[in-house]
Amino acid sequence: MIFGYARVSTADLQLPLQADALQGHSCAEVAQEKVSSMKVRPALQHLLTRLPLVLNVGVFSYPRR
Repeated sequence: MIFGYARVSTADLQLPLQADALQGHSCAEVAQEKVSSMKVRPALQHLLTRLPLVLNVGVFSYPRR
C-alpha cells in the first residue's frame, strides 16, 4: 500500500497539484496540510505513526516559481 504526503507552506498556495500527482501514482491515501516548515505538521506526524503498517510513502516535489 502506498501513502502520500502533500504540503504547502502558505495559505495562498494550493494542494491539488501535489495531491493529484500522488493519487495518480496509486496512493491509497494522501495526507495534506498547509503549514510552514518550521511548525508542527500534524498530518505528517499521523502518517508517520502508521509507518509500521505502511510499505511505501510517495513524495511529490513541485518547485516554486
